[in-house]
Amino acid sequence: MNIQEVEEHVKYQIANTPVRQYPFPHFFVENVFPDEYYQKILEHWPGADRFQSIAETGRTSGGAYKERHVVALQKLDKEADWQGKAFWEEFSEWFLGPRFLQFMVLNYRNWIMKGRSLPDPLQVSSDGLLVQDHTNYAIGPHTDAPHRLVSTLFYCPPDDSQAHLGTSVYVPNDKAIPIQISPAHYEHKFFTRINTMPFIPNSMFGFVVSPNSAME
Repeated sequence: MNIQEVEEHVKYQIANTPVRQYPFPHFFVENVFPDEYYQKILEHWPGADRFQSIAETGRTSGGAYKERHVVALQKLDKEADWQGKAFWEEFSEWFLGPRFLQFMVLNYRNWIMKGRSLPDPLQVSSDGLLVQDHTNYAIGPHTDAPHRLVSTLFYCPPDDSQAHLGTSVYVPNDKAIPIQISPAHYEHKFFTRINTMPFIPNSMFGFVVSPNSAME
């Protein structure tokens, strides 16, 4: 299976998955990668020594989220050679490339434009992280950062034994809570959880960032 076939499979699965409207536009895609390619993702997953605490990358302030460890796909170590590097370089070429970016923006364009005011012309780019969350990692409900239009989380566990650990969707208990698009995290007591996406192999949870896109 060549890489264009992989990309087209992913686009097909995403484009033909309905968008759930309430409480904000979101979607859950199963079998998002071809089975053969998903096995390669697991086989080439970087070792722990390749991951860095996100608090050390400059992506967060005040040393937050130390238990979240990441590999930035845009900044794969060009000097070092490690098992799986070539696979992730090829993956990044299409996953962060202009063709897939354009597909995602156009596929969710109507929801993106409804949810917020955006500059015209709109300039967009892709960002990608491989993520490993350690035992003590936890965050509160939040809408996501203002510079993001669509956020996606590809779940890559080896089996479904941790299905309960997926991303949860929330609604505020009090509609007067001044929630807005920001990196701010809120206390759970102000929200009601209405669904948790199952953390199962080869699946993806995504949402259009908006003032009411509260999830964790």
